[in-house]
Amino acid sequence: MEYAHGGPILEWDEANEKFFPPKYKGYRCEDTLRVLFNQIIDGVEYSILLPLKNVFLILSRLVVHSQGIIHGDIKPQNILHDSLGRPKIADFGSAVRLEDPKNDKLTCAEGTSYFLAPETQSENLATEGYSAKGADVWAMGVTF
Repeated sequence: MEYAHGGPILEWDEANEKFFPPKYKGYRCEDTLRVLFNQIIDGVEYSILLPLKNVFLILSRLVVHSQGIIHGDIKPQNILHDSLGRPKIADFGSAVRLEDPKNDKLTCAEGTSYFLAPETQSENLATEGYSAKGADVWAMGVTF
């Protein structure tokens, strides 16, 4: 396992109940954040470009999802930096391996409440379930 020397991309301020960028990392401008989040997306996704009559079709999917794994707790504290500032997704403690990668319906949700998709809180969760892949994508959106 690689050591993520830089720590999390954002830190939690318990007293004020909010996230803040660590002062030493200098994440102050939109351009810097855009580069960082593009790196995170590149680390989580891969794209296949297919030529289709002079048009390129882009197919993307989450790498871990293609392996039948749901992270389940994507949030700023679980995105760390290595010594070169490259983001690394960490803490797979809430991860679930799907029995059938084509069926991503789960009937229970773990993770940090602020980053859980709304459908994970449904009254009918035990019977209807929710798209676990979609919930990971939701958590990435909230994080970004």
